[in-house]
This record gives sequence, structure tokens and C-alpha cells, in this order.
Amino acid sequence: MGPKLKFKLVNSKTKEIVDYMNCSIAIADGTVQSFNRKGELEGTAANAHLKPIQYANKDDINKKEIYYGFIVKREIGAPGDEEIIGVAIFDECQWWIENKKQRRAVPLFSETAIDTIIGTIYQNPELYEVAGYE
Repeated sequence: MGPKLKFKLVNSKTKEIVDYMNCSIAIADGTVQSFNRKGELEGTAANAHLKPIQYANKDDINKKEIYYGFIVKREIGAPGDEEIIGVAIFDECQWWIENKKQRRAVPLFSETAIDTIIGTIYQNPELYEVAGYE
């Protein structure tokens, strides 16, 4: 079975991360269009506060799905793994755990590392500094 293309939405007004099934996401710019109960298009202006975030196709040690912008704490599971606390990002065609303050990133995919979600950049601004963000 191949990778799953899944998204959640971040509500910039409430800082909630939600599953919203009654919408479509434009590939070109990531705008969200929703549909009312009659199936009629409501448009993007009503949904400017919704931002899609993509599933990284990896779960943490507690079987919680890791999405773009989630703050991950990595612990060593085997020789060769590197400890890091950072943000899950997609860059250069690969998922990473990035810590900007330390100016380093490690690949998100590891069969041995122990990854735990400790927050998100959307809901936990107090963790920005821990994750290497200002």
C-alpha cells in the first residue's frame, strides 16, 4: 500500500486543528473551498482562516499522526540516530525534523528512532524556542 495523502485544517482564528470533510483544497495555492449542506460551493473568502496541513505518512511512538508543523521530540533508538526537538517540515522532496536555532535537521523517517509529538507550531507558541524557532 502506498503513501496516504491526508490533510487536516488549522483554523487561524481558534488555533484548532480540525478534520473537515466537506471541503476541497486548491493545489495551486492551498486555498480551501467548502460546501454547504445542500452541496453548494461557499467559496474561498469564507474560509480564508483555514490552512491545510499535510500528513507526513508517519506516526509517533504513541500512534499519533505527524502533520506539517507538528513539534517532534526524537530520542535515540539505535546507533546512528540523532536526538533533536524540532518541527516536521517538507523540504527538498523529503520530510525533516528541523531545529532552526541549531541550524540542523534530521530526516523524519527512521525505523529505529523514537519520535514523540510534543505540540504544534499552531497551538503551542511556548514551544517555539524549544523547537529552535524565535
